[in-house]
Amino acid sequence: MKRHIKTFLWLIITGLLTTACNNNQPYDYYVVQQELQADTQSDSILFEDTISDPRTYYLLSATVDFPTDGPQPLTDSVCNFIREVIYYLFDDQDSSIPEAIHIPFNTVCSWNGDNIVTDFISNYRPLYQRSTLGVGADYLTLAFLAQTETFVTYVVQRCSCGASCSYDDSYCTFRKKDGHLIDFPLRNNGFASFLKKYPKYTDLLQSADYGLDEGYAYAYLDVDGLTYRYRVFSEWPDYNPEEGWHEITIPYSEIKPYLTKEAQALIPETPQE
Repeated sequence: MKRHIKTFLWLIITGLLTTACNNNQPYDYYVVQQELQADTQSDSILFEDTISDPRTYYLLSATVDFPTDGPQPLTDSVCNFIREVIYYLFDDQDSSIPEAIHIPFNTVCSWNGDNIVTDFISNYRPLYQRSTLGVGADYLTLAFLAQTETFVTYVVQRCSCGASCSYDDSYCTFRKKDGHLIDFPLRNNGFASFLKKYPKYTDLLQSADYGLDEGYAYAYLDVDGLTYRYRVFSEWPDYNPEEGWHEITIPYSEIKPYLTKEAQALIPETPQE
């Protein structure tokens, strides 16, 4: 028994050491020439019942860029990620949707790239018919944003509408060599340190709430640099003509030192032209 425990602990330690060592590998180590290919799939369904009380008028829509070809570890990782996102599209934070409507995860794992969105819609149809939805809509988009020799980046966009609409975006980067998911590319306090050295960006973003941890701004690895998406607000009663979403791309020659080690390893020493 003790031998098994020692063996188990050794495997854990070895795995941690391997991960740490991988993050210290040179850029060329992560280069994969084969590109990821994806097929865009869209479907939607309207649940409508204007006779019953309360009235039901609910739209469910999904658009997904599902991998069809590419490096095997990468396609496996992205496909599993997409299935998990779809599975957790509705959670218990939404009181209008009972937990019982969830589909078994084993069913979700069987969905493939042939028609994953339609499978998703058709599996939810009978569950929705047994629930009370009210009036609203739910939109999900998983879009393929960027690709280099070392990584690919996806965006997950969720919009839920009822009396009002809420939006939730997240960006995920996958290492092409092994499919490893990089949740967030900036190190702790990295952006604050970056702005101190490059005040020109502070001036550019002076009308924005650029606190990345407050949900009003997003950053992701792009082809030529770190793309920074931020939102500008108006303060009533004054109207700010810059109100809305904006994007800038900060070149890697400036932002790279402020990225996490695993993100830095995916960026070449010289900026891409």
